[in-house]
Amino acid sequence: MLTLTVRIAVLTRLALLTWAVVADVLLEDYDSAADALPQRPDAVTLLAKPFLRWDAFYFAHIGEHGEYVYEQENAFFPLLPLLARGIGRGLLETTGPMEMVLLGVLISNIAFVLSVAALFKLSELVLRDRQRAFVACVFYCASPAGMFLASMCVSSYALFLY
Repeated sequence: MLTLTVRIAVLTRLALLTWAVVADVLLEDYDSAADALPQRPDAVTLLAKPFLRWDAFYFAHIGEHGEYVYEQENAFFPLLPLLARGIGRGLLETTGPMEMVLLGVLISNIAFVLSVAALFKLSELVLRDRQRAFVACVFYCASPAGMFLASMCVSSYALFLY
């Protein structure tokens, strides 16, 4: 049942990420802050732009520069952006803000799937019922906060759940 739970977590993540990109292409942006950055007509921008919102600007900036540049960035824990920076330096030629956002989204979603596995194991231990543990994980995967958990944003806490 753990395998099924992880599969559901992966499928809900893929569906949410796909929906975010499709919605960004089809609908006009309410938050146009991402348009302030230089736009490249490539797949990286297409995939990253829906997730360059909220705190992701700060995380991407920290990851891009490898340090805190502005005072307001001190509010953000450095693990997620620096992990994205390290992976980016090892895998990519350039690590601009759009690449940082995509790497952050990738890390956040991997952490989310790992947190679902941890939640299942913990729920099974506490509830002593595999079925109820499974239902708890499905509700977690279908959370209305799914977009936040999928973004390079508040979801960095998921790194600590596993």
